[in-house]
Amino acid sequence: MIEIALAIAVIAIGMVSIMGLFPIGLSANKDAMAKSYAAESADEFLHYLERYLREDWATDYSNAAYIPATEPADADKADFSVTVSGTQLTPSLYLSNSDNGVYKAIRYLDDDGDGQYDSGEIVDFEAIVAVWREQIDIDGSSLAYDYGLKLVMEISWPAKVPYASRSKDEYVLELFNR
Repeated sequence: MIEIALAIAVIAIGMVSIMGLFPIGLSANKDAMAKSYAAESADEFLHYLERYLREDWATDYSNAAYIPATEPADADKADFSVTVSGTQLTPSLYLSNSDNGVYKAIRYLDDDGDGQYDSGEIVDFEAIVAVWREQIDIDGSSLAYDYGLKLVMEISWPAKVPYASRSKDEYVLELFNR
């Protein structure tokens, strides 16, 4: 009897220990999904901007003026609401109400199947995206914007928490006029 009681105690301690690992695993999975969503959103948006800028390079290069030349202030990176109309693809990026280079990235589950982001949709990922341009530095001298530029993007999530408490990743894409 004593051996059976000891065996049950050992099994119980092992089961409790294993059960304690589940929340840690779920949290790590959630963080990995958010990092993946952030990387996908950055890739999509940076390459959208690349196409937008390359269309203009052959003429007057005025499209670059719409991308801020300095990083937006932390105060600009607060959460904000967006108004959405029409068909949206997943993930979607929405411009904020001002031209400060701050956007909102939302990845959602289109549970009603209408191809639109509605207020009742389930949001998987919501982040604030800050974009700015910098000159490319080659051997200590800056390359003029006519020849190339560096797009810098910072994604911080989740959008609902204060900026200082968010996870942040930075992505860079260098473009050259070809």
